[in-house]
Amino acid sequence: MGVFAPHPQITGKARNSELRNVLAKLDTRQQVLILGHAVPMPVVIRTRDTTSAAYYEALGYTEGDQLQKKLEKNRRALGRDDSGLG
Repeated sequence: MGVFAPHPQITGKARNSELRNVLAKLDTRQQVLILGHAVPMPVVIRTRDTTSAAYYEALGYTEGDQLQKKLEKNRRALGRDDSGLG
């Protein structure tokens, strides 16, 4: 994962020292700065932690015995036997 490194010269903008301060305070693993034409002012957003087990559970990710049970449940719901031929 790349880390945003601000350009050493931020010129031509009002309050450029404030922008530099915001950039310096960003948590590089958890926060992003959104700015652009449609954004009236820079906005700091905290990203989700995508490395936790809770995140994968929320997506429906399972493994091991849980995965096998889910597979069998889905096969029954589709009216298929173990061969998958119905």
